[in-house]
Amino acid sequence: MSARSSAAVRRSSSAALRWCRFYTRGLDPHFAVERADEVASDLFEHTRWAQEAGQDPARTARQIRSRTLRGAGSDLLWRRARLHEGSADVLFAARVGSLSAALWAIVFVLVLASVVFGGWASIRLATGISLPLATVGPVYAATAAAALALLLLLRRKTQSVGAVLGTAAVSILPTVSIDALWYISATASVLVSSLPSLDLVLLLLGNTQGLVLLAAVLCWSIARRPTGSDVTA
Repeated sequence: MSARSSAAVRRSSSAALRWCRFYTRGLDPHFAVERADEVASDLFEHTRWAQEAGQDPARTARQIRSRTLRGAGSDLLWRRARLHEGSADVLFAARVGSLSAALWAIVFVLVLASVVFGGWASIRLATGISLPLATVGPVYAATAAAALALLLLLRRKTQSVGAVLGTAAVSILPTVSIDALWYISATASVLVSSLPSLDLVLLLLGNTQGLVLLAAVLCWSIARRPTGSDVTA
């Protein structure tokens, strides 16, 4: 099998091009297109050389992956240099975009952790002794809201809605879960009795998580606003 027709080589090349598109996002289109053409040409030359040398396609794929990983730092430095060559609007938009991506990752992890914890608590409550709906209902509702928020976060168009919904879920889930588990879990009972300020800690934890999600919504709304250059155009 030739290097060009190898599935492993194609996957490695596609990953390199995706990385190129990622670190050139938000740049002047001229820089982005020029960089993409440069990377594509380099991949083509590497693949052709490997094929002419009769190299194993699997080794070629590993070489491409290795070059992509080893060059990531230089790619980010290149991006930084191009940003400072552009306008202040482009630099601001790129920084907001990077912050938005980082906040999305944080929000996703927080909501996912809430889904996992809420799911575990819900299973414990469902399989334990019968408790009033007023006790277990908030746990089920908050867990369901967190699960729905997680799905909404996966789509760019609905990620703000997901974060707002997730805010309500992550804010109350720690408190209502521990309050409900107190009736069936020895560990929860010990925690509540040994830590008099546990309710306050859980409240602060939930509110802090909620504030992070709301900050992400604010950042995303700023990132979607047109820059001065967009308005002028």
